Amino acid sequence: VPYAVVNYTSTPVIGTRSTAPQSACTTGSGRPFLSTKTPKLSASVTQADGSASTVNFEWWAVGGSARIGTAAVASVASGATASTTVPTGAFTEGGNYEWRVDAASGTATSAWSSYCEFTVDTTAPSAAPTAASTQYPTGSWSGSAGTAGTFTFGASGVSDVASYLYGLDTNPPSTSVSASALGGGATVS
Repeated sequence: VPYAVVNYTSTPVIGTRSTAPQSACTTGSGRPFLSTKTPKLSASVTQADGSASTVNFEWWAVGGSARIGTAAVASVASGATASTTVPTGAFTEGGNYEWRVDAASGTATSAWSSYCEFTVDTTAPSAAPTAASTQYPTGSWSGSAGTAGTFTFGASGVSDVASYLYGLDTNPPSTSVSASALGGGATVS
């Protein structure tokens, strides 16, 4: 008895994309600064029929005519996140870079995602930031347990500060807040 077998694979869908150190996926003059030349690139992928996908990453210099590198992460379960780390030597200090991702499952391949851009800046600021609070002024005991405060961070004249790391009883601090503009301050409550 003749019979036919039909295998169907739906096209994978690229979800949230991110980098570590953490940065927003943006392009143009608002691109974030990363403090590493070997960032970790990540993208989530889903597939309607639940099949696993191969997630393909590629990275370029912004405005470049040739791809710098690629990586493929195989057997990524639907709903999972694939990650790859850009190898040493691919990026240089002060360079502007972009990356994108697609995913393939069986015979179905997604379109390439839009690009995410960033600038590599591994040089530490030349001066320590300032921190000020009217509720908790520097050098004195104030407030009481459970009393909220507002803190303002300043760049101390460093023109390329993009964000501040802070924390309470944590070393190193791990919470980030973006500066109001490059070289600007930030306020947290």
